[in-house]
Amino acid sequence: MSTRHFNNFTPRANSTFDRMIVLRVMRRLIVVAGVLSAPTAANDACVYSRLAPSWTNVLVCDQSLCPPANTTCIVDSATCRFLGTSDKVSWDSIGSFKDVPAKFSSWSFMGGRNVINLDMSGFPDRFTELKFTNVSLPTPSTMPPWPSHLLQLTMQSGNLKSISTLSPFPPSLQLLYLGANFLSSSDDLQAVPPSVTQLSLQNNDYTEIADQDWTRMSTVNLQDCGLLRSINMVQFSTAIVNLDLSYLTLTRWIMDNSTFKALTTSLRPNTTVQDAKRDDRRYLGYHYYGTSIRTDPTECRGLNGVIQELWADKALRDAKYAAEVYTVCVIQENSRATAPVSTLPPTPTPSSNQTAIIAGSVSSGVLALAIACFFVWRYYRRPDRPIHDDDAPSTTMSHPYSRSTDPPVYPRSSRASSSLKGASANSGLHVLVPIQLNESNLRLDKIVGSGAFANVWVGSYQGQAVAVKELLPGRVTSVQIQSFVAEIHLMSSFSSPFIVHVVGACWTKPSNLKCVMELMDGGDLKDYLEHHTPATFPWTRKVQHMYSIVQALVYLHSKNVIHRDIKSRNVLLDSQRGTKVTDFGTSKEDLQATMTVGVGTFRWMAPEVLQDKGYTISADMYSFGMILSEFDTHHIPTGTIRPTFTQDCPQWVHDLGLRCVAQDPNDRPTAIQASYEISKRLGA
Repeated sequence: MSTRHFNNFTPRANSTFDRMIVLRVMRRLIVVAGVLSAPTAANDACVYSRLAPSWTNVLVCDQSLCPPANTTCIVDSATCRFLGTSDKVSWDSIGSFKDVPAKFSSWSFMGGRNVINLDMSGFPDRFTELKFTNVSLPTPSTMPPWPSHLLQLTMQSGNLKSISTLSPFPPSLQLLYLGANFLSSSDDLQAVPPSVTQLSLQNNDYTEIADQDWTRMSTVNLQDCGLLRSINMVQFSTAIVNLDLSYLTLTRWIMDNSTFKALTTSLRPNTTVQDAKRDDRRYLGYHYYGTSIRTDPTECRGLNGVIQELWADKALRDAKYAAEVYTVCVIQENSRATAPVSTLPPTPTPSSNQTAIIAGSVSSGVLALAIACFFVWRYYRRPDRPIHDDDAPSTTMSHPYSRSTDPPVYPRSSRASSSLKGASANSGLHVLVPIQLNESNLRLDKIVGSGAFANVWVGSYQGQAVAVKELLPGRVTSVQIQSFVAEIHLMSSFSSPFIVHVVGACWTKPSNLKCVMELMDGGDLKDYLEHHTPATFPWTRKVQHMYSIVQALVYLHSKNVIHRDIKSRNVLLDSQRGTKVTDFGTSKEDLQATMTVGVGTFRWMAPEVLQDKGYTISADMYSFGMILSEFDTHHIPTGTIRPTFTQDCPQWVHDLGLRCVAQDPNDRPTAIQASYEISKRLGA
């Protein structure tokens, strides 16, 4: 069969037959071009042309619009023309995600500097989780229906001012996380559907939360709501297992008697080891770091209420907060009608949303469309196009995400708005965006320590002395990057005076990720012991350091975190800040490599860790026992199972050390038990 080629066709004017053929072909080309260039046809073909003209780039997961090699892509809102992928082209709207691979039931979106339009977004009904971070919505916004099976919805670090903006919610929704927004209206909380049992409102602008039925709530997070002063007639039940009140200053908390009983009986301090041993790994109890609750007795009497101490049993609290008294006004059931709704100035309720769908029309010339069609056709003919990290979610991730290439904005903090380039799904760097620093403000001066995978520098950030941990250049693997990201993310979540504080992280690409931490000017415990004798470092001072280390373990174990690398090298000293624990990057791969290069971490390790058996927080207590031996001998452990103690060692330290290194993990003391024993010797 022959094939006619038109690329070299040259019409001959002296042939009537040829002229007829030319005219016929030209008529057909004109008809085809007219169809392609008709404005109504183009707009009808692209559903996103209904967006206002200001919304131009739409992120979609649509096989009819994206090249075969890409799971997601960016298309032009007027014509649905392919513009590129999210690692090269920014997006300001989210469209249909109807063709998400069946193996994924969740998705995360990382916004940037632009406001993001969700008016025409759509997700598979099978989705159980959606997460939007740094996504600021336009005003007004019209939300499309959420997936009918959605269990968890996160909208954090944005410009959300009203929960009702996100409604209607599906009846399946159980977890609603709205941290770091601008929510301020207590009345607006009525928009939270009754199906929600876990609610996070941390770091918002509430001044009062009043008249809420939270009897179905198991988790409520109000941490860092710095303007919140009053909680008024918010009902809880025994369903509550986790209440985060960290860094709140409440001058007024009025509750009914049933709520008082529920909070008293259901919640213990978050620092209990029993909580940390729960199999489901949930954070349990009430969080109280930096919390003040003082209710006015005069006002309470006027309401026929009684001032009561909430959580009067302080035995299990961190020692720093053991003396804190939280007073609330308890209204008896028959007096509840006398309680006022609010004594604070009313907070303006954000205006209701309006629907604004503006149809746009774009017409194109015949030549422009012909050229565009040619390039699209040629694009599809490209063989073996590589897949970008952000185009196709990694199969190793249970929670894939899409991000904008625009720099992120942080409306709730002073973090730098630096580029996200290189924050691929495989590296996991997106979880560090909330703590990302501007690298131009960071200076590295000199290396003060080196490990198997990283160097530690002394430097400065914005003129303040800091320590900086950086992976060794030229030897970085994807596994090491992921492990380092996990370490930084974990450390940044801690808030303890006995754990080294993370200032933030910075990077221009995954391989040059840096962790910026507070600088401890006294070096590490190992060097300090080696350069001091027992005479110059008496037990009265050693006990203070021992107490700080064990308090760090109390905090970690309360959060179900096993350090797994407690040793003297990972205990840092400071003339002002005291003693703190650091280095949370140990994984199984790290352990094997560390022992190969002879660093000697195995000397502090529990037998069950060395044998790669199942282990718990008691493994850290074994390592702590080895450190007690170091405090006595001023030398690292000998490598034997039983540590060495001198005859000059106090008997109680000797006994505690041997209990900590018991072969049976169940025979070792908990961090709280060890803390109690050491605290009795403070100042002795």
